[in-house]
Amino acid sequence: MSEAGWLGHGLRIGVVEFRRTVRGMRRNKGRLAVLVVAVGFWTLMIAGLGVLFADQLRSLDTPIALPASVRGTAALSWVFGVYIVGQRVLGQHNHVDGEAGMLTTVSARSVACGLVIAELLRAASYLLAPLLVITGVVIYVFGTPFGLATIPLAAGLFALTATIVGSGLGYAGALLVARSRFVARYKTIIGGAIVLVFFGGYAAVVFFAPGELGITPALLAWLPVGWYVDLAAIGSPLTFSTGRVAGVLVATLVVLGGGGWAIERLTTALWFADPVDPTRDEADNAADAHTAPASSESTASGTSPLTAALGPFGSAIPAGASRPTRRVAAKALVRTWRNPSRLTILLTPVVIAVISVFNAAQFGAAFAVAPVAIALLVPWLAGATFGLNPFGDEGVVLPATLTGAISGGAFVRGLALPGLVAGLPLTVALTLAAGWFSPYSTLELAGLAGLGCVLVAAAVGLAPAIGMRIPRFSTFSVRGSRDVVPPSITAGIVYTLALVGPGVLAAVALVVPALLRGFLAALGSGVVPFVLRWLGERGVPLMAAPAGWFEGVGPAIRGLATIEVRAVGYALPILVLLVGGFIAYRAAARRFDAYEIT
Repeated sequence: MSEAGWLGHGLRIGVVEFRRTVRGMRRNKGRLAVLVVAVGFWTLMIAGLGVLFADQLRSLDTPIALPASVRGTAALSWVFGVYIVGQRVLGQHNHVDGEAGMLTTVSARSVACGLVIAELLRAASYLLAPLLVITGVVIYVFGTPFGLATIPLAAGLFALTATIVGSGLGYAGALLVARSRFVARYKTIIGGAIVLVFFGGYAAVVFFAPGELGITPALLAWLPVGWYVDLAAIGSPLTFSTGRVAGVLVATLVVLGGGGWAIERLTTALWFADPVDPTRDEADNAADAHTAPASSESTASGTSPLTAALGPFGSAIPAGASRPTRRVAAKALVRTWRNPSRLTILLTPVVIAVISVFNAAQFGAAFAVAPVAIALLVPWLAGATFGLNPFGDEGVVLPATLTGAISGGAFVRGLALPGLVAGLPLTVALTLAAGWFSPYSTLELAGLAGLGCVLVAAAVGLAPAIGMRIPRFSTFSVRGSRDVVPPSITAGIVYTLALVGPGVLAAVALVVPALLRGFLAALGSGVVPFVLRWLGERGVPLMAAPAGWFEGVGPAIRGLATIEVRAVGYALPILVLLVGGFIAYRAAARRFDAYEIT
């Protein structure tokens, strides 16, 4: 039963929750910087394109037809937004701070309304700047001030409906985890499968082979959520459908009513129910009397509770490794298995890789880019998943770990073991599978697979070394998982540059040697001499003379044969990665042995 004024209460709750998010962003300077750079990049790019092509757009014959592909793309964007909101609600925002006090003060409807409003405000913080620029560009190009009202209205309803539907799906997933012991126990596998199916189907079916399958965004133009484009086009030279505008307004009211009702029911069931214990089942309850003998028998057989917690994954740890190394590896696997929310930072490179393949698909090069992206991304994940924040992952037991009998070498090898065991076969298998559809030769595919293996070996050494130098101990605000300590964003950036930089150079030298040759020639004969001369003219000593040394570099590089560019450009980065990974491993081991808590 809701109280009078529940909407006002929900608005205040939403504002407070959003303020907590803003304060958390201010404390995390690295994350805030990444957000500002990302939003600023897209905003400036939209503004630049609008100004650059303003005259061409004004010269188009009016009225300008609104193609079905635009409506379909809007519908696809809405589906993607629903997925993002659902994932955030399921993993981070399905409970409110001070839940016991909140639910005894106001109704569940007020709290649910507040959480939806908070999520809408978070989305607005990402979209507000690009939206203002788009509105300004449309008014500047077409001289239609009516867009000052229609474009923000369409964008606001677009975000509102996506937030409501995504929140409903997120709460449904959270309720399923709370009620189903099977789902709670295997939520990591189920969540990974959902991500794989969503992104794989989204990219493979829609973008990879639209010509062969005949699937294009235009096929989704019938969805009402794609008709927000018609609402935004009112008052502009774009043709719009009055029927579609009316239809999308009716659909919005249906989503508001039905979605709000569903969210209230789901949150009430979620917040007032006792969650299941995924570590126990009915058989465990019936066998409580035999727990001690079973434990004794397990200890006598050499199976520790840590190994038993791994289940079938315990066999993945090589028996030839030393016992301390196996224990560290087992603990890293259990920690990741039970608390995958700490890996949310790893979604960024995955999204970048998907966007890169999508952009390549627009030029018909998706199958050429996919093997390279896999050969770079999977090793990155192999190192970052287990070793990018070793000290922070230990949490309150860090003093015991540092003062224990384990050596730094055994500790780092334990962190590297899961990445090697999982990363090597996955990198080879996925690279060759994607390469089956690529235009590359067998030799080039073998080179990419070999590069991936080298990257895995380097990643498991680089990640702990960088993570120990740039640790993070502060928790990340994830609802239901207060102890989540993700890696530092700074550590992630340094790790990415150190690993992916040489990897990209080697991959380009292998599959596109002409591109590398042209880049190096331009760098040697143009960019470097120009910078040196510029510095010499401004009085920087010893800068004017070296500029002349590069005059013959460009012609010399252009004269290199393809086999020479491939050999040097491929072998040199691999050597750097292997040597750098070994040095990083030794440095991480010494850092562990010498680390002191201050």
